[in-house]
Amino acid sequence: IKTTDNTIDSKPITRNTIKNNARIELKLKIPIINKPYLSIVGGFKYNKEQYKFKDRNTGNPLYKSLEDRDLRSIGGSITVLKPTRSNKFWILKLNANLNGDYDNSTVSKTNYLKFSISPALAWRKSDDLIYAVGLSYAYNFGRPGLFPTFAINYNLNDRWSLESILPVFIKMRYSINENFFWYNNLEVDGASYRLNNTEPALSKFQSLHLHRSEIKLTSSIDKQITGWLWGGLEIGATQNLSYNLTNSA
Repeated sequence: IKTTDNTIDSKPITRNTIKNNARIELKLKIPIINKPYLSIVGGFKYNKEQYKFKDRNTGNPLYKSLEDRDLRSIGGSITVLKPTRSNKFWILKLNANLNGDYDNSTVSKTNYLKFSISPALAWRKSDDLIYAVGLSYAYNFGRPGLFPTFAINYNLNDRWSLESILPVFIKMRYSINENFFWYNNLEVDGASYRLNNTEPALSKFQSLHLHRSEIKLTSSIDKQITGWLWGGLEIGATQNLSYNLTNSA
C-alpha cells in the first residue's frame, strides 16, 4: 500500500506491506424453484477479513486504522434462468451485500450497501455446448464497473468440461462421478468496503472506501453430502492487483 502526500491529511509519502490477510468465507445456495419453465436459486454469503501490516509506526493513520479491523460482507443473491420456446434462455443474477467494518452498534447500515447485477442471453447449441453474452455491473476489479461478459460451458468428453465467464473466471472441471467434482480455477476477484474509521486523524473523511482486487489460482473438490447439501475444500494462491482508498463510493 502506498499513500501520497495529498491522500491522508497531507501526510508524507509512506509505504507499507501487508504481512497477513486472514479471511473466512461461508456460502449457502438453496433451490427455490426448479421447473422446466423457470429456475430460481437463492444464495447467502458471509465473509470476514482482517489485515496485519509489517510496520504500524509509519506516521500514517491509515495502517493503524485498518490493523486487525474486521471487514465484513454479508448478503444474498438470486439467480434466475428463464427458458424461451427456442434454444435460447435468459439469465439474471442479482447480489446485495453489506460491506464494511460495521458492528451491532452501527445505527444505519445503508451506507455499506453494495450491489451487483448481471443479465445475459444464452444459447444451448447442444447438450455439450452452451454460450452466453451479457453485461455485468460488479466489483471484480475493485471499484464498481460495467463491463461486457462472455460465458461458455463446454463438455470436452464424459469427464472434462470447461466453464467460464470472461473476463471474470475460467474453470476446468473433472467429474469423478455425478456427485464428486474436481475444479481448477483462474479468477479475478474484488470487493469494496465502507470504512467507518475511528482514528481522529481521519475524522474529516466521511466516506472512506477500501477497494481491492486480486487474481486467484485455485484447485478445489466439491462433494455431495446428501440431497442438495454439498461440501468442498479449496487451496490456491492469490496475487494482488490493486488496493485503493477513496473518500467516496
